[in-house]
Amino acid sequence: MTEEDRKHFDVLSNHYDASTIDRLLSYDWDRIDKYPDPELVEKISYGVVNDFEKRCLSIAPYSTGGKQISNWRPPTTLKQGNLDDKMTADSLLSFLSEKSSSRYKFLTVFYFYYSEKRAQYDSEFFSCLLNNRWLPTTQGRVCPPQAFLPTKEIKEILGKTVPYFEEYLPEEAIHSLGITDELTIDELLQKLIVSSKERYVNPEMVYRIYSALDTRTRFDGVGRILPLFNKNQLVFVPEDKDKGGWHTLEQVIWEDSTGILGDNFIYLQKHYPKLKDFFIGTLRVKEKADPESFAQRWLALQYDTEKTTQELRDVLMPVYRILLPIAKKDPGERPAWWDTFVQSALIFTQGGIFVDSTEVVVPDDGVLKKIFSDSDVEFVWRPEGDSFSQWTKFYEAFDIPLLSDSVSTELITEDDFKPQQNNIFITQPMIIMLAAWLREKYKSYFEGLLDNGVFEELAGLHEVSVTEQIEILFTLEAGDIYEKVKENYPVFWTRKKQRLIVNQNANSIVDPIFETVC
Repeated sequence: MTEEDRKHFDVLSNHYDASTIDRLLSYDWDRIDKYPDPELVEKISYGVVNDFEKRCLSIAPYSTGGKQISNWRPPTTLKQGNLDDKMTADSLLSFLSEKSSSRYKFLTVFYFYYSEKRAQYDSEFFSCLLNNRWLPTTQGRVCPPQAFLPTKEIKEILGKTVPYFEEYLPEEAIHSLGITDELTIDELLQKLIVSSKERYVNPEMVYRIYSALDTRTRFDGVGRILPLFNKNQLVFVPEDKDKGGWHTLEQVIWEDSTGILGDNFIYLQKHYPKLKDFFIGTLRVKEKADPESFAQRWLALQYDTEKTTQELRDVLMPVYRILLPIAKKDPGERPAWWDTFVQSALIFTQGGIFVDSTEVVVPDDGVLKKIFSDSDVEFVWRPEGDSFSQWTKFYEAFDIPLLSDSVSTELITEDDFKPQQNNIFITQPMIIMLAAWLREKYKSYFEGLLDNGVFEELAGLHEVSVTEQIEILFTLEAGDIYEKVKENYPVFWTRKKQRLIVNQNANSIVDPIFETVC
């Protein structure tokens, strides 16, 4: 045994249990290689062998009898992952250089299930080799699957962004350990997948991988990479020098729309300006925010506790305007995502909060809104400068009721009022003029009144003039809303009795009469 051999043995021999040490001491040390063979363990088990073998057996096919297990046990050093010292790494390299790595690769389970069968997994020794940071590289010790050979092709694509293994190992060992020696599309994708699970990532390395994938899939191979990108978080967006976040394709958009969509989406243009064709053409990332993106923004705003009411209005205004054309379509013409969105959407109110659609009404009647303004009723918000009539279809798409359709009225105290001999306000000429005006200005509304017989009711109406206040009970009932308000009002129309009760002492009577009969 040479002096160098003794150094390796001195490092490793203390990491075996007592039985293994006794076995090692019986070896002819003048003939042994620099690293002792892993311990071969063979046993028959009807239950648990150890934690490692238990994990393997849990995915082995079921058998009614016992399982014969053949496994290679590593020294304690590998089990504990304490591989910081150079001598341990050198000893492992020497061992793998002179031994066939495939010999120690497998844990084999022999079992019987209708016939004799065999299943193989990575042995405990080999699993430790793959999952511990011991392999020396240009960037320190790494797990072997994270390392690359410094070939010309790899260095041209990845530069200094990856750890290179520059020492010697046989080709068999390099392949067994998963050290990358060729940058195929599959290798590039695998590197991305491995990197996406790392805490620290070199942004330049990721950029180079994307560039290589772009070149190699420009005319062919899109079908190989798109499913993986759809399934995994493989889009990297740098944040700090060596940190960033990994995202799915659904979470990213090419063109920056921060002002409208905020931070709920990741915008790639500013990070990868030269890779537009790769992300939009190959990976089919949305070039611009589409209506569904705006709908997702709405859903995110529902739980935003930092924005002020005005900030919420500023963001919601363009969101509403983008979604309005979809809301106006017939249900069968709307996109597939719409129904799910509507079910999840909360409605923004004039009070600056989001509530369920059953807890809000559309304040399409100014008089009724004023009457219920001091109650707990929430009214929907609309973009400034628009009327509620412009948004009727929008609110209908969310099943939000109109205030005017949700309020009933009744006279609290009704004396035996006697109608006047002749009407003062609701006269025949007035009805004709009102109908003509409505037909010219609001034709559809006029037609609705005509179909409902309102003008016929007005023709048979009798006015009652009183001097005392008229007390009315207004009841709002819609969805989960139930509110009652008592209000003195100068006019009340008892339609069943065909009477219009008018307080002759009211300061202004014409507008209330018009609002009541229309």
